[in-house]
Amino acid sequence: ALSQRPGLHGALGLHPFFIDQATPEIDLAGDLQRRLAANPRLVAVGEVGLDFYHGRDNAERQCAVLAAQLTVARALDRPVVVHNRRSWNEFFGLLREMGIASLRGLCHCFNGSREVARQVLDLGLMVSFCGPLTYPQSTHVRAAAAYVPLDRILTETDCPDLPPEPCRGGLSLPWHVR
Repeated sequence: ALSQRPGLHGALGLHPFFIDQATPEIDLAGDLQRRLAANPRLVAVGEVGLDFYHGRDNAERQCAVLAAQLTVARALDRPVVVHNRRSWNEFFGLLREMGIASLRGLCHCFNGSREVARQVLDLGLMVSFCGPLTYPQSTHVRAAAAYVPLDRILTETDCPDLPPEPCRGGLSLPWHVR
């Protein structure tokens, strides 16, 4: 509904946090494809990906749901908004299994290493950084940011979570991007 407002566009997909909503009786890929095709203001597939922060109990299911959504993105030639946490090896492995050598879109809230950033860039994705880039202990994220070319970097707040260092303990707000 928000994508219908002037000046706004949207992305549509099933985030890995909500993987349980992808039940067998729901045609996730078909529904996603129909909704994206019916609304030209839905311009991307996302936020989709893998999240193993709390364990890998549903890793197989997450990979299957991500594969279905990547298939839709490719069929409709839409960019993807990728969410990956503690799952880069599985993400790159899934892309290899699917024969995907390139993707349009971005890796949101990037927190990987310089080597992961290289692989993300090799795929063709943009790299988006948010608040944790400013945390003192995030040396590997700063090394990745220093490696990524300026024309491939995006910034975001990831509202309401992950504010920059000066605002830790509070909400992340849009103007924190600056």
